Amino acid sequence: MDCAGVASHLVGYHFATLEDAERDAIDTHLLGCKACLGTYLALKRASDQSPLDKPSAAVKQRLRRDVLAAFPKPDARAARVTLLARRIPLYQGLAAAALAAAIALLIPTLLNDARRGEIREGSPQVDSARPRAEAFQIY
Repeated sequence: MDCAGVASHLVGYHFATLEDAERDAIDTHLLGCKACLGTYLALKRASDQSPLDKPSAAVKQRLRRDVLAAFPKPDARAARVTLLARRIPLYQGLAAAALAAAIALLIPTLLNDARRGEIREGSPQVDSARPRAEAFQIY
């Protein structure tokens, strides 16, 4: 790509709006041409220092007002009433009932297992303070 072609595409190059092939051609040209590189750096410096980049306070206030008008703050009471008034689908009720039944069936098993783990009179006990086992019994 020649210098005239690069100069006409520098703005698009700066804002990354070019096709990959054009961008690669400009990259290659800028690495070899000091004049075009200087032109690009001057353009970049001018765009970075431009007062147009920062919106004024009036523009910010108008934007804030427009956003609040388009997306009003949700009312917490209305959301709570909507959530409570919502009907529960059948599959959620069936899933909750199945979960409750499974828990009800498991509770006796868990309680029996806990009772079996209790220390009873006359049962062998392990002394964890001893560094090695002195007796080994198989139940």
